[in-house]
Amino acid sequence: MRIYSDDNILELRVLETGPQDFHIGVKVSANGFVAHKDSIGINLESFGVFLRQLKAFQQAPKGEVILDSMSPGEFQMQFKAVGKKYHVVVQGQLSRTIYQAESALLNTLQFAFRVDTSYLRGILSDFEVLLPKESK
Repeated sequence: MRIYSDDNILELRVLETGPQDFHIGVKVSANGFVAHKDSIGINLESFGVFLRQLKAFQQAPKGEVILDSMSPGEFQMQFKAVGKKYHVVVQGQLSRTIYQAESALLNTLQFAFRVDTSYLRGILSDFEVLLPKESK
């Protein structure tokens, strides 16, 4: 599935599913910055909560809706209502730790771009079909 606006793209694809979690690959291209990472674990129960919150958000964009990876700080995506006219921003971060010469080097891309509110219905539908029905 893809969330996009102008030249900004957040792409998620399911790699594998398990009984309690699933793994996604994420690619972000935001305002000229690019990052990607495979095999990010997402808890199925947390994903269900995210879907319910996103549905309510789609109907009346207020506050924020957050999806976090199972590993803290690895991936976060947030839909956030900003301004008085229900503008929506998708923002978050994608991180990777590289181990070199006995050092842990953290690389993080923080991203943010505006999404037209008319796209929220399609984004919700894309998230709802992201996983096969038997995994939900």
